[in-house]
Amino acid sequence: LKAAESGHTVLTTVHADTAVQTIERLRSFMPVEREKSSTYTLSQQISCIMNQRLIKTLCQGCSRQSRANAVLTDEQLHILKLEPDAKVKVLNPNGCDICNRSGYLGRALLLDSLLLDCKHHDRNTLYDVMQTNLNDVLTVPGVSFYSRAENIMGLVHEGLIEPRAAISQMEMA
Repeated sequence: LKAAESGHTVLTTVHADTAVQTIERLRSFMPVEREKSSTYTLSQQISCIMNQRLIKTLCQGCSRQSRANAVLTDEQLHILKLEPDAKVKVLNPNGCDICNRSGYLGRALLLDSLLLDCKHHDRNTLYDVMQTNLNDVLTVPGVSFYSRAENIMGLVHEGLIEPRAAISQMEMA
């Protein structure tokens, strides 16, 4: 926090499940006797939080196209915002030489991010929210949120991940 206050760019890693939970995790590192002042400093200095997970991507050499309603239930189609007759890529369980017969090749980033481009008076609102209910951070003016669920749906639509794997990741989020 001292480095950020003095104008330095600070990058760090923290183990947390979501971008919003990262704020709580950072607050847990603060000494109890300086919790309010440290939270105020954090609310004034933080500009971006990115929470990431990796998911296996389908081998583009051997994955197969299928109709979405052939591999997903109506509820799952609704969750992923897919039309029943939309084309999706699914795992080839036999794989190919490219993916060493696994059906997967590489990983994709599942991103959950908060961008805090708040004006000064909104930073004070951010501080108040950080003191009371962190879930309200998303309602503060100047805070942009990109959810992991949006990211997952994009990867399914692009044919990079299997729809069933996407559903299981959304249930974990």
